[in-house]
Amino acid sequence: MRMQRLALVFSALLAGGLLWATVAGGDAHSATYKGSKLCLACHKGLNKDLGEAYPKTGHANAFWKVGEETEGEKIVADFAKETGAAKLFDAGDVQANGFQIVEDDRPGRTFTETGASYMGFAASALLATGLASQPFYGLAITGDGSFTMNPQILIDGVQHGARGCILLLDNRRMAAISSLQAAQYGAEFATSDQVEVDYVDWARAVRGVLAIDGGRSPESLRKALDQAHAFEGLSLVHVPVYYGPDPLGGLGAFGRWNVGNWVRDVQALRHKIGL
Repeated sequence: MRMQRLALVFSALLAGGLLWATVAGGDAHSATYKGSKLCLACHKGLNKDLGEAYPKTGHANAFWKVGEETEGEKIVADFAKETGAAKLFDAGDVQANGFQIVEDDRPGRTFTETGASYMGFAASALLATGLASQPFYGLAITGDGSFTMNPQILIDGVQHGARGCILLLDNRRMAAISSLQAAQYGAEFATSDQVEVDYVDWARAVRGVLAIDGGRSPESLRKALDQAHAFEGLSLVHVPVYYGPDPLGGLGAFGRWNVGNWVRDVQALRHKIGL
């Protein structure tokens, strides 16, 4: 049960998501959502039209008992807030989920590639920790798809003295596109594989990088993050995450991409809400 719970918590990818809500097993209407009440209330208040027009986002299922749950575990977000780490979100499900649970109390704590699909942005951005005039600790939250687009940071980070952690959420696919394909056409194509990749060994192969298995429980993940933070250099923490149809595997995403067979509906919705 603990492994299933963590898997659902960590959809990334998340991206990536892992990070943001603890749920119990079961179908969508017997499970409970234990995320931030403030986050849920904001979604319901500001995105009513989107939620009603596009129930496939998972909002209707994941948020069905708003106000009845206690605060959940936001493992990575809380870790970053406690340590003062700057969060660097990569493209895809990582940021789609992460932005919904992060609660920053000052500017400069969260950075993104602004939805431009720059896969590999987060890990690459860690190089700034070794070049900045005012050193800081960076936490790059990325998926396996985005990381493999630009793993050069493992070498450049050591070369230039970067200090930070690559949190790699591994669901063996490019989940944002898999989800889009499934939602639009009911099938996924060429966005996943069955190739076994040991990302911990990959990182360990670069001398100067601390490679850590993040485990399969909230406790092991937090322990791995603390170990990474104590290291005076670049680290990588690998976490396997859930991908699948259960809407509680993530928080759901706002809106709809203006691509494919959604274009007509998306354009109509934009006019409706004044965009």
